[in-house]
Amino acid sequence: MGDLVISTQEGNGDVVLSVAGEIDFGNVAELRTTLARLIKATTGNVTVDLEEVTFLDSTALGVLIQAKRRLLERNDDLVVTNPHPRVARIFEISGLREYLGA
Repeated sequence: MGDLVISTQEGNGDVVLSVAGEIDFGNVAELRTTLARLIKATTGNVTVDLEEVTFLDSTALGVLIQAKRRLLERNDDLVVTNPHPRVARIFEISGLREYLGA
């Protein structure tokens, strides 16, 4: 398990969530909690920048999908940007690249 670092930048109702490290079963709760808080506190879209994420597992994928669904319910969106090549490959294999915008 790697350390997970999450930072946010908010503006005009939209939020950019920058994540660094590895996201796995051991620390995914931090990502889930942060996304839930942001979804409740903001009124716009959420962009998740994964440039500094070197690994994510299926629990992380589930958290991203759940957050996207919650945002779509209120006509907003979640988009993943800048995935590390290894992470981009995980999105490709799982069939989620287009859905998450990765």
